[in-house]
Formats: sequence, C-alpha cells, structure tokens
Amino acid sequence: MKHVGRRTEAKDIVSREQLVFRELLTAARTYYVRTDGNDSNTGLSNTAGGAFATIQKAIDTAAALDGSIYQITISIASGTYAGIVLKKYVGSVPIAITGDTTTPANVTITTTAPDCILGEDVGAWKLGGLKLQNTTGGTGLHLRGATVVAFSGTMEFGACSSRHMFLIAGARLSIEAPWRITGSSPYHISASVYSFFLVTNQPCTLVGSLEFSASFLECLGSEMRVFGVTFTGSATGARYYVAFNGLIRVYGAGANYLPGDAAGSTDGTGIYL
Repeated sequence: MKHVGRRTEAKDIVSREQLVFRELLTAARTYYVRTDGNDSNTGLSNTAGGAFATIQKAIDTAAALDGSIYQITISIASGTYAGIVLKKYVGSVPIAITGDTTTPANVTITTTAPDCILGEDVGAWKLGGLKLQNTTGGTGLHLRGATVVAFSGTMEFGACSSRHMFLIAGARLSIEAPWRITGSSPYHISASVYSFFLVTNQPCTLVGSLEFSASFLECLGSEMRVFGVTFTGSATGARYYVAFNGLIRVYGAGANYLPGDAAGSTDGTGIYL
C-alpha cells in the first residue's frame, strides 16, 4: 500500500506542475502594437520600446490572461500587418482589436496564408478600424464554429481572391458600425451551415469599379438579415444566391436592394424576402 501511495503522490505532483496559472485582471488593460515595436516588449505602452510588433503576439498574450469582467483592448498603430488567428480566452467581456476607425486603410492586415483573420471556436471578439486584403487565394475574415464577432468600428475590405467574409458551421457576425468595400471579391459575405449574419441601420460604401463575380451575398443553409442599410456606390455581379433552405431577409426592400447589376437566385429551397 505504501508503494501505491507513493505513486499517487507522484502523480499529484506532476498534475500540480502541469497547472497553468493565469494572471487575473483587476482593471481594464490595453496592449499596443506598432510596426516599430518588438514582441519581446510588454506591450503595455504605446512606444517603440513598449509595444509589440505583431498583432498575433498581442492576441496570444491576451488569451493567456483571466480577463474576469474587464475589457482587454488590442490597439494597433498605422501600418501593414500579417494575418492573425483569434484564440479562445477566459473572461466575460469580448476582446477588442482596434485600429484606425476613421481611416481603416491606415491599418491593413494582409497575408499569404488562407485568411487575414481566422477564428474557430474562439468565443466573442470585437473588430474595428481594420482593412482586410487578401489577393493570394484566400479570405479576409473567416469565422468557424462557436465564434461570434461584432464590428464595433468602421471596417474596410480590399480585394480578396475568395471571399471578403466567410461564416461556416454556426459562426455569427454582426455589423454594428459603417463599413467600406474598396476591392472586388467573388463573394462579399458567404454564410454556410447554420451560420448567422446581421446588419441593422448601418451605411455601406462601395468605392471604385467593384465586381462580385459569384454574388454579393451567398447564403447556404444559414440566415442573413439586412435591415435599413444604405448602400452607396455600385458593383457588377449577382446580388445574392440562397440555397439549402437558407434565408436572406431584407424586410421587403426588394429584389434590387443589394449591390450588383444582375438578379439574385435561389435553388428552389432558399428564400429571399
């Protein structure tokens, strides 16, 4: 029995050593990111000697905390940055990633990877003041599974080879601020497999000669609600495609409401109303 007791004690010691201890926040915290920063810095001051150099380092650092009830903000200075992967975190307040909400193009995320921003089963996040551009075969914003993102500040979408935004497997996106489209993409927003998209009473500005070669909105077995949006500017391509019992609800705004110069369509099971 003594031998068994020693084995149990040793197992307990290993378990204790494997525990991860998180810093518990007692106040809101901001991490700063600058192109002249360094990922070996603390990220806690908006100077070259204090800020991180990459957004991913700030995300990794924030995800290692226990945010409790306090806001964690990742503040990004002007510049061009590599693509990022959102992470699951501990805390009751969505982490906010904020660039330049007046001129989002000042903070551009571009990548040679499939996505500028990827979030899969990462809970709730807020984004604002960023321009997403991906011309190497990928997507601007890619959300999967138990992921909920809100645009809390103006966002901008440049050219993307696949989609500006892609929701799949139950992901949710709400646009709660104005947004701009300055580059073409086969789809602006694609929602697939029980995903949900919502925008209410926000302006969308389309700039330049834009083309959505597949459709502006694509809804496959999901729900998309677009209410009270003022679209300024024009584009070519189909306005929508809805299939597999999906629903695009524009609240009676009509078949020509969404950007595009070609009629939308359904597969016979999808509904546009």
